[in-house]
Amino acid sequence: MFPKDITSASSNTMSPSATLFAASTAKHLADFSKPYKNEAVLRLRNTTMSLLALILLTYLLPIPSLWTAVNVVRGESGVSVVWAVCAAELFLSGLLVLNIIQAAVAIQYPRSPLPPPPPHPAKGLTTPQGQKKRRTILSPVTSPQTQRSFTSSISCEASSFTGTPFQWVHAESVS
Repeated sequence: MFPKDITSASSNTMSPSATLFAASTAKHLADFSKPYKNEAVLRLRNTTMSLLALILLTYLLPIPSLWTAVNVVRGESGVSVVWAVCAAELFLSGLLVLNIIQAAVAIQYPRSPLPPPPPHPAKGLTTPQGQKKRRTILSPVTSPQTQRSFTSSISCEASSFTGTPFQWVHAESVS
C-alpha cells in the first residue's frame, strides 16, 4: 500500500503542463538517442563486422575466448592481468552488442524527421533602390583595365646560364 500512495501523491502534485513536459522530454530524449536510418544502417554493418572480427581474433590469438572470458571474470575474485584482459574483452563485446541493438531499433522505428526551416520573407524582397544599384554595377558602360605585356623577372644572363635554379641564385649573388 505504501508504494501506491507514493505514485498517487506524485501524480497529484504534478500539474498537467508539467506532466506533458515530462512526457515530451522523455520522447525527445528517446528520439535524440536514435540515429537516423542511414547512420543506423552503417552502424549495424560496421559494428557487426567489428564484433565478428573480435570473436575471430579471440579464437586465433593467445588470449581467452569470449566464453572463457565470461568464466574468468565471474569466477576469479582477484584482479590479475588475465582478469583485466578478459574484462576489457567483455566490455568491448558488450558495447558492440549494445550498438547493434540501438541500430536495429533505429531501423525498425526511425527517428522523426526534422521540421522544415521557416521561410525567410526578407530574402526574396528587394527595394527599387537596390535594383537600380545592381543595374549600375553590372552595366556594360564600364571598361576593363588595359592589359600589360608579361615581362620576365629573370635577367638575360641568368636565363642563358645552364644549371639548377640554386646555381642561378648563387651566380647572381656572386656577381
